[in-house]
Amino acid sequence: MMNLIKLILFLAPLQAFAGVTPGTIDVRLYDSAGNAINSSGGSLSTATTVSSGSLTCNAGTNLNTSALALDATLSTLSAKFGSIGQQTMAASTPVVIASNQSAIPISAASLPLPTGASTSANQTTANSSLSSIDTKLTAPLSTQGSAASGTANSGNPIKIGAVYNSTLSAVTSGNRTDLQTNAFGELAVRSRNKFTRVTGNATTTVKTGAGILSQVCWGTVGANASTATVYDNTSAAAPIITVMTPINTQNSQCFKFDLDVATGITIVTTGSANNDITITYQ
Repeated sequence: MMNLIKLILFLAPLQAFAGVTPGTIDVRLYDSAGNAINSSGGSLSTATTVSSGSLTCNAGTNLNTSALALDATLSTLSAKFGSIGQQTMAASTPVVIASNQSAIPISAASLPLPTGASTSANQTTANSSLSSIDTKLTAPLSTQGSAASGTANSGNPIKIGAVYNSTLSAVTSGNRTDLQTNAFGELAVRSRNKFTRVTGNATTTVKTGAGILSQVCWGTVGANASTATVYDNTSAAAPIITVMTPINTQNSQCFKFDLDVATGITIVTTGSANNDITITYQ
């Protein structure tokens, strides 16, 4: 029945177990049900004194000794652990958390956070700042100067660029356009004039509103003395810009003005039914 017997060795230094004398090893046998096996015929001793050397116990031939904690095994295991209590990293045993470990709650009254650490108060301040920035941004982002049109100049100018197009595209009123350059990268500034043709003797309102009177050209001059009176108005009323009398015998005569007008342009032609006049303006 040796395979049903457990052999338990209790190390008892310094009277760790009641009734055991220091320096002795208490040897007890238990069956598989955990019942103590008492000695009989003097073959077992409940207390064997060992003054020096070692104690040899005959466990029989059927006991699996591979599961016993031998001195060599215990010594190797003891070397893997440091002293009890807090130690340095080098003297401590590493602990590995399981790969499927669930969240481990941590509770601390206070932590030695560095200056500027992400505390709740700092996060609240940061969120408030980000929200304020977000309300000031548009999608997409736009760039604008520091002063509105028609107000006092302030701030620093923003560098701008222009584009060259061999053929200019047509735009309509209110469209935003790019600045244009010529083929050499020079800013292209060119007036775009409109025109009105007047024939015979007539009163003609060429333009209503502020603008520019560019020039007046006679294509054909009548045989009689012809005149053309130009007004800064929407009717033949003052103020008069000019009164022109071309040379009767010379056709294709142009008079350049490039003048600002405040109210409009009205021209009155007299003297010949053959008058043929073209007015250019902006």
